[in-house]
Amino acid sequence: MVKTVLPRMKAEFVAFDGKRFGRMSCATCHGEGVAAGAFAMPNPALPKLSAADTFARHRMLTPEISRFMLEKVEPDMAALLELSPYDPATHQGFGCFACHTRDGAAEVPAPPLPAEPLR
Repeated sequence: MVKTVLPRMKAEFVAFDGKRFGRMSCATCHGEGVAAGAFAMPNPALPKLSAADTFARHRMLTPEISRFMLEKVEPDMAALLELSPYDPATHQGFGCFACHTRDGAAEVPAPPLPAEPLR
């Protein structure tokens, strides 16, 4: 991941917002456990998401990063990990909840995957 995912995703995040993501590292997504070798996902330190109404709240409150995450990050991460992108009809594939935790317990659980902003 450090040789494939990090360089590609860091370039994408820096192109989106270099000031915010210029120091992106493994810990940006995986959290502080990286120092101890823990890379578990989803990471509860990342912003919590609600998929209600196809992320309507997020699209309204944070339209630029929502669009970036849905249109660029999600499909590119799926491709880098050689996984199918998330399919809302089947609730299968790599999607938002592979990295982010849910805001609200009543939502559909994230599909299992194979084996907050920068600090």
